[in-house]
Amino acid sequence: MLNILGKEEIMNDFNRHISLIRALKRLQPNHKKIYSIFTDITPADVYFFMTIYHTINGSEFHSFSEMKPVSVSELRENVHGGVLPTAISRSLKNLESVGYIQRTTDPGDARKKYVVLTEKGYEKVRKFELSMEELWDRVYEEYGMERAKHLTEEINALADVLDKQEIDSTF
Repeated sequence: MLNILGKEEIMNDFNRHISLIRALKRLQPNHKKIYSIFTDITPADVYFFMTIYHTINGSEFHSFSEMKPVSVSELRENVHGGVLPTAISRSLKNLESVGYIQRTTDPGDARKKYVVLTEKGYEKVRKFELSMEELWDRVYEEYGMERAKHLTEEINALADVLDKQEIDSTF
């Protein structure tokens, strides 16, 4: 398509692509700012920490005493983005070292590993979730819930289209 366009059209398309990429990149520091609430673990560890919490809880809130262990294999199924098993293991080790999770082995089958939040981990994740609720309430109040919903739908639609595309790397 670009090869039939004139130089001006090509530059306009290029600038449009760059503008979109720059706009999306502007969101990254905010993402890092959110995760900076956790000073003792990395952003990747925060992602796994929240994945553990949501895998255990599902869409319901549970008290600490109701929390059940989750298998490491189930966690792997809930991790998105092609994360390597070594990265998952490293994050689990980090989360355990700061006292947020505890890993156990099935007494009947040493190959089965489980993860559960500690009380310290549970309290930290609940505080984080409350903080995020307050933040997003303020964002939606200022930006508008319908605009945010529409933007989310559009970004997901764009991501779906991009996921299907191949890039010619032969040039």
